[in-house]
Amino acid sequence: MAQQSTQRHLAQQARTAVSSVAPQTVVVPAAMRRQPVPETVVVPASARVADNEEIIETVRFDPPVAKPAVRKPVASASGWIWPTSGDVARGYQANVVNRQGVDITAKRGEAVLAAADGKVVYSGQDLASHGKLVILKHKNNVLSAYSYAQELYVQEDELVKAGDAIASVGDGEERSSILHFEIRKNGNPVDPLTYLPKR
Repeated sequence: MAQQSTQRHLAQQARTAVSSVAPQTVVVPAAMRRQPVPETVVVPASARVADNEEIIETVRFDPPVAKPAVRKPVASASGWIWPTSGDVARGYQANVVNRQGVDITAKRGEAVLAAADGKVVYSGQDLASHGKLVILKHKNNVLSAYSYAQELYVQEDELVKAGDAIASVGDGEERSSILHFEIRKNGNPVDPLTYLPKR
């Protein structure tokens, strides 16, 4: 009982001391601490509480760090953006059937973004060589394809804007975390780098 009474008395002293201290500073009597407190400063004996001869410690609390603002990806003159933040691991090869796009490195689970405004014309995994796949139809008879997704976020006939999350990055053919990205105009493959903004 005596210990509880002492703790209540110390707590009251701490509350009284807090009201006279600058905001973002908390006064904690040494007897009240249960574990070490980071960033403590020992106050000189001249600043001791009159009823309690213990040294008072102050703890500075920094305000929480603000989350960074979400940056809209930079678009090309035609309104196209990069579908992920990664680098090109394998470039476009017009004459190689399974290289008619680019492989972009990315973290597994990272959002795959619609590279331009369009309509979802395919969302599924019926094409074995592409894993989970999303195909968007854009203006001027252009299609974009996003292969090897881990998860699909859109359904067929859904309208999307450039920058909307349509899938998440999964594993490519070599079990590495990539996005295989293709663009076709009038049914013919074209180098996606001719549509995407320069990096």
